[in-house]
Amino acid sequence: MAGITNAEKVRTDLFNTLNNPGKISVNLISDADVSMVSLDGKTILMVQIPAATRKQKPIYLNGQPLGNTYRRLHEGDRSCDDETVKRMLAEQLDDSRDTRIIDKFGIQDLDLDSLHAVPESGETMGISSSMDLLNTEEKILWSVLAQPRPAIGRYWNDSTN
Repeated sequence: MAGITNAEKVRTDLFNTLNNPGKISVNLISDADVSMVSLDGKTILMVQIPAATRKQKPIYLNGQPLGNTYRRLHEGDRSCDDETVKRMLAEQLDDSRDTRIIDKFGIQDLDLDSLHAVPESGETMGISSSMDLLNTEEKILWSVLAQPRPAIGRYWNDSTN
């Protein structure tokens, strides 16, 4: 590890580049996301990069999304193909699919075959045997609650109306 000789200048250059729309489409990084850390007597710049929202994606370089958009996969960045970038652009325009409340929507409207993924979620959390004890509605609720971001919606029950 080499460290940085002039960390303050590197930090300034970083923010100048991040705030240049000709270089990067959206700056996700705030001052709180960047810190100078001393490690083995060397100064390093630690940058925490928050996830982009659907409205912010794609984040691309040099003013051109096609060919200049990358996706983080594990510890590295991979170039996105044109179809992936176009899908991100389309999703940017209509963010309401996950936030719109659908009235009179019930469990009978769901594709119950798609629930096969729910036990897999339980397996990754070490509770697969418990998932077998749940009924369909409980599995749906569990799969929603296990998501990394909150699901928004309203469930209408035929038996109460």
